[in-house]
Amino acid sequence: MTETQRRPPDASRTASRWRRLRTAVAFLLGVLVVAWASLAIYYSNLPWHGVRLALAIGFAAFGAWASWIARTRRARLAYARVSTTRHVRPATASISRSGYEPRCPALARR
Repeated sequence: MTETQRRPPDASRTASRWRRLRTAVAFLLGVLVVAWASLAIYYSNLPWHGVRLALAIGFAAFGAWASWIARTRRARLAYARVSTTRHVRPATASISRSGYEPRCPALARR
């Protein structure tokens, strides 16, 4: 075959490449989510370094298990529940107003 007679790539090979790329990107995003949450626990304001380290490692292990090893809906829902639980007092959940001056006097705080 000459250069001009070359056949286009097979559609199944192209689809397979896109599937592998999508899988690799999804895996990297999952690793980033688990790492981000684990580092957030590690750098939290818990008073003891050992407790923070143990919780961060435990959360990373649980996230990896729920995301890639268990592969059940129940495990993924448990991971989503654990990773999104936040205990915030209502008094601290509001936006800080320090240094905020609205342009419109009608929006000024009463």
